[in-house]
Amino acid sequence: MTYKEYRACIGGITVLVDDAVKLFQETYQHEPWFIAVGSGTVAGAEVIFVYVRTIPRHAPDTWYKYPLILRRSGTPRAAL
Repeated sequence: MTYKEYRACIGGITVLVDDAVKLFQETYQHEPWFIAVGSGTVAGAEVIFVYVRTIPRHAPDTWYKYPLILRRSGTPRAAL
């Protein structure tokens, strides 16, 4: 199995990393600390990157068994 085919299993339900990213955004998009979310690979494993204004005290370590990497960032702006 390739890492592109890698899937997380929760209670028998298979969740692709892109679907996990969408579910994370739907769940946390209204939180004041949340900016954006995306997916990528680190050392060959699928991870979820979460861009935040401040690191929340109650941030989870994983989301549907995918590791979360929190990155502090400012508000996104359009390029000039």
